[in-house]
Amino acid sequence: MGFFDSKSTTKPDMPGYADKFYRTLFKKMDSAFAQGPHVYNKSTVPGFSQSTKAAFGGMKDLAGSNSAVTNEDGTVTYNGMSGNLQDIMSNGGFTQGQLDTMGGMRGLIDNPGLAEMINGNGLTGEQNQAYSSLQDTVYRNNAAFQDQFDRGGLTADQQLVADRYRDDMNADFSLEANPAYASVRERALKEQQMALDANAAKSGRYGGGSSQTILAREQGNLGANMDVAQYDKWKASRDAAAGGLAGLSQTGFGNQLGISTAQQQGLGSIADMGQLGVDNRNSAISLKSGLQNNLFNAEKRRPRSHG
Repeated sequence: MGFFDSKSTTKPDMPGYADKFYRTLFKKMDSAFAQGPHVYNKSTVPGFSQSTKAAFGGMKDLAGSNSAVTNEDGTVTYNGMSGNLQDIMSNGGFTQGQLDTMGGMRGLIDNPGLAEMINGNGLTGEQNQAYSSLQDTVYRNNAAFQDQFDRGGLTADQQLVADRYRDDMNADFSLEANPAYASVRERALKEQQMALDANAAKSGRYGGGSSQTILAREQGNLGANMDVAQYDKWKASRDAAAGGLAGLSQTGFGNQLGISTAQQQGLGSIADMGQLGVDNRNSAISLKSGLQNNLFNAEKRRPRSHG
């Protein structure tokens, strides 16, 4: 027997539960085909198992228990989850809590205080009042400080004292500059003359050349001593004025350093307040941006209907 003369046959091995079914099916198909019309409207697949039928029944019962029921009076009673699901669908895919949260975010985004901070200088109303008051105080004080700084750091009264010291230090010595001293000097010389004249009279030499010589000598010595004492007093006064002026100059220098520090601190406080406004404004912008981003993401995640 040649290669091409070989034959092979195949017999399907059906499972036991389907063999009887298909035999019956084929018989009915032959009968139906013979009777016509040639259409078979019966099932051509095995039926569902009992477990599958039970699962279908469970799904049907679950759907029924969660379905809305229209009552005789026209009212609708929601069973199971159907009420919640209906509310979510009616709310655009959000629960009521989510809607409340989104409303709160919109309220924060549109908050007037937040908008005022972003559109302004970043400070609240109270902070702006404090800022204006701080600026007025610092600039007013700095103007007063500048006047004192320009006077060498001295107050107006200290400047008057310094001017007096300067005048005393630079004044020339003059016996006539002090009328009181001239009067005292003249009285002392007269009293000395009267005493010498009295002594000369007692000695019987009144009016003599000897007494006049003594008078002239004593008068000269007294006047010279008084003038030297006055000069020494003037010199001491001038030295004291120089020392006082030096002391005030040192005081003024210390005051200038203090004024400079106070001015810098005042301006620094203004700068710090301004930076606070910048930081507050940046924080407010970040807060609003974050809220808007969260709201946008919530809207983006909203379930979309397909039809």
